[in-house]
Amino acid sequence: STDEAPEDEGSHPAPESLRSHISDLLKQITGHVKQQEESLELRSGALEKAQWNLTRATDDIDKLESKHKILKEELAEMGDLQSDYDELLEQYELEVEGRKKQDERHKSLAKKEAKANKS
Repeated sequence: STDEAPEDEGSHPAPESLRSHISDLLKQITGHVKQQEESLELRSGALEKAQWNLTRATDDIDKLESKHKILKEELAEMGDLQSDYDELLEQYELEVEGRKKQDERHKSLAKKEAKANKS
């Protein structure tokens, strides 16, 4: 019908302007996606390094636990040896003490015999 008002040309952007706007948006999106991918790569690299460090630390802990077990066993053996040594030392001291007393008795008897022989 002829009574309708003609459409206002300014209300719709020109196709060329629309294409340019879409192209700019696509460039921004592409740049943003690229930044996100780079950020993910950096994080992935950091995660791999952390995982590698954790694996090394775990291996070191395993080695230290193994050494600790060996040292603990050696310490127990040293404790047993110390007990044996203490026991032998005590027996030796008793033996030395017994011999001293025996020597003193012999000397005392020798003196008594000497006195008896003088009389």
